[in-house]
Amino acid sequence: MSARPHWSDLAKTALAAGQTVRVAPTGNSMTGLIASGDTVILAPCDNKSLMVGDIVLAQIQGRRYSHIVLHMVKEINNGKFLIGANNGRIDGWVGAGNIFGRAAFPPTHSQEFVP
Repeated sequence: MSARPHWSDLAKTALAAGQTVRVAPTGNSMTGLIASGDTVILAPCDNKSLMVGDIVLAQIQGRRYSHIVLHMVKEINNGKFLIGANNGRIDGWVGAGNIFGRAAFPPTHSQEFVP
């Protein structure tokens, strides 16, 4: 029996195909902007249009492994994006290829990937 794909992997694939998705991530890293379990609509984005403060689905390199997070763009410098949580934690710098989508409103036709 194979493991069920994580919501972030499903969202990454759908965003790469140009689709808008709704996700309901859990955790407290974005408290104050997104509560654990809130529905967030993600849309594909042109990374040239990203701005500081945008909430993005991004792949970051952790201490042990790479993982996908729904965090905020904290700074932009020479095509690189500093990604961090709303609780003050900084994940690190990523290139444009590591950002898959941006939180978007209002909702459009979307698929739902809820864990």
